[in-house]
Amino acid sequence: MTDTPLVFRLTGHNRTAMRSLIASLEAAGVPPSMIRTVRELHELDDLPADTAAVFLFSAMTADLDRSVAEMRHLRDRFPNARFIIGGPHASARPREVIERGFDHAAVGEGEEMIRGIAERVREGVSLDGVRGLFRIEGNELVGDKASPVDIERFPMMAHRAKLYGPIEITRGCASVCRYCQTSFFHGVAERWRSREAILAAVRELAAREFAYYRFLSPNALGWHNPDGRTPEPLHELLAAVRDAVGPRRKVIFGTFPAEIRPEFATRESMAVIKRYCDNPIIVVGGQSGSDRMLEHMHRGHTVADIYRAVENTKAAGLHPIVDLIFGLPGETPDDLALTVALMERLLVQGAHIRGHIFMPLPGTPWEHERPGEVPDELARRFKWMSSRGMLSGCWEEQSALNRRADN
Repeated sequence: MTDTPLVFRLTGHNRTAMRSLIASLEAAGVPPSMIRTVRELHELDDLPADTAAVFLFSAMTADLDRSVAEMRHLRDRFPNARFIIGGPHASARPREVIERGFDHAAVGEGEEMIRGIAERVREGVSLDGVRGLFRIEGNELVGDKASPVDIERFPMMAHRAKLYGPIEITRGCASVCRYCQTSFFHGVAERWRSREAILAAVRELAAREFAYYRFLSPNALGWHNPDGRTPEPLHELLAAVRDAVGPRRKVIFGTFPAEIRPEFATRESMAVIKRYCDNPIIVVGGQSGSDRMLEHMHRGHTVADIYRAVENTKAAGLHPIVDLIFGLPGETPDDLALTVALMERLLVQGAHIRGHIFMPLPGTPWEHERPGEVPDELARRFKWMSSRGMLSGCWEEQSALNRRADN
């Protein structure tokens, strides 16, 4: 038996995923001496060079290069250590991350997997039998993807590690949008946390005097409401959350990381959010002003739904922010013109635009499509809008990444 540590590399983008893994270990009774979190690499200065620690990374595609660079740096410092990476990119391309230097790729959801890793580390045996861990033997990729977990069995907060954050209400997404990794990473079967589990997490945070309560869901209004026709359980949940936290604390719902699909943004639901929540904004995933493109990307809603969502949001006294993606695969000049027209009309109606440029993500149907770009004239228009507070988003960063990927 050994207390060789599991070292979790925390970043601003993987904190929620790592929190779930550490919470699972805490609930399983893994001793504190085995779990170490690192936000900056200098925090490892006390770790002996001959450590056999297992370093755990989780990265989205945009963060992969940084994770690889850090792993190589740490491998030079700790030659006896082992390195595992999970997350959407590793799940989609396990061979790639192993060939870039990681010992294992963690494929699929990790709450069960991490317990298997911890057990084998404590016993001082190989990690090869852990379901979800992939490795290369000879030239063959070996391993079995982890199955989706029963999220009700696992806590959301890692109290011992003091890792808290958004309360997960839904995992998985039935929409299967062609550009998005969520359905392909977490599955198309939506799994809902129970009302009891959600309220228990809310009360845990309230007991620790948390001021803000955010929620995590691919579609905030989809909880027990898969087709948008049964919003009452969600409305009752928000009323119960407000009752649990009291009037002073802030309930944030309908913005990151629990945004809203347009067809779910009914006048009734917007009024409920206004009544029980504290966020002045609502984020709506519009994505395109072309019905042809919305159908092509498998969005499952229409342009009319986007306009209706904005109207219903404003009627409730909330400020709408609409996500739009430019440079989509198969987008014609006419499609682009329709999206620009939608953008301009929404601005007149008082909405704010959050702009994105299409980036092909591993594991999605569009992973091999050409990275998106926008005409120079439109890019100049975006910069003008940004300078006046009409547009935000990562469109400039995404454009730069796409140009590098194309070279």
